[in-house]
Amino acid sequence: MARKTSNDQDAPNTEGVGEKNRYIVKRERLDHDGESYTFGDSILLNSDQADQLLPIGAIVPEVL
Repeated sequence: MARKTSNDQDAPNTEGVGEKNRYIVKRERLDHDGESYTFGDSILLNSDQADQLLPIGAIVPEVL
């Protein structure tokens, strides 16, 4: 079952897949899992994925 994200796009149900957190893209373009994201887009990533992108400033944690 899909759920709606803050920008009304369907997001896959991540239950049982591991904890994922939401981040904001800080690059003109970011390609991930066959999807393209641009500056300001919201993206769900697990900690391993985020650990690669946070140090280079490609993403920042979303603050609600």
